[in-house]
Amino acid sequence: MSARKRAAWAGWAGVLAALCWIAGDVLIVGHVADRAAFPLLFQTWAGRIDADMAEHVVGVPTARLIAGALCGVFSVWLYLVGNWHLWCGMRACGRIWKMPAIALIFVGCALSPLPHAAFYFVGATYQELLVAPPQAHAALLALADEFRQVLLITWMPAVLCQMLGMLWLSFAIASGRSAWPRWMAITVNPIVLGAPIACTQLLLPMQPFQAIAAASFNVMWLVVYAQSLALMGRYRGEHSF
Repeated sequence: MSARKRAAWAGWAGVLAALCWIAGDVLIVGHVADRAAFPLLFQTWAGRIDADMAEHVVGVPTARLIAGALCGVFSVWLYLVGNWHLWCGMRACGRIWKMPAIALIFVGCALSPLPHAAFYFVGATYQELLVAPPQAHAALLALADEFRQVLLITWMPAVLCQMLGMLWLSFAIASGRSAWPRWMAITVNPIVLGAPIACTQLLLPMQPFQAIAAASFNVMWLVVYAQSLALMGRYRGEHSF
């Protein structure tokens, strides 16, 4: 198999990873519960929970949360394979461009499964609280808060690394030494990609749009890999895969 074909297959792995993670995000946090239907959580214990997180993980079967968590955990290796595709595209760029970009993206992807799966543990604990006797509430709230802290501690560096890596990727493309046309530096920029998704979330609060917004980060990766593969067959610049 030629190096170009290997790079293409790695790109398709990135596309499949993004689709799996989008499905996982939609399953685990794509739902928005009616807070009025859960007064115990959103009124009685409003000061002890993360209400914005809780509304996404209650009101759905725990089996859905498990499926969403496992979608990400078992498909993260596809993202790591997809990193090879991005590396091939940046191979001709200088070390100052390609090394930070690929390192940040790789580390961000590698860190992602734990915070993604941790949404299940927070959600399962909140759901258990809804049916538990009152004397168990304090312990369950404390446990949910611990799970939430683990989620946030691991989620922030995972997202930050990927955001910075994607931004660095756009700089590498803008240098003109990558396998992609320079204009793609705009269409892989996380700020440019994230803006319309954020606007959709604000302007279209209906459930389907909220579900897609919950998967916004992986939607951005889908756009990155899809357009790279599309250009791979059409664009022949000075530097190729």
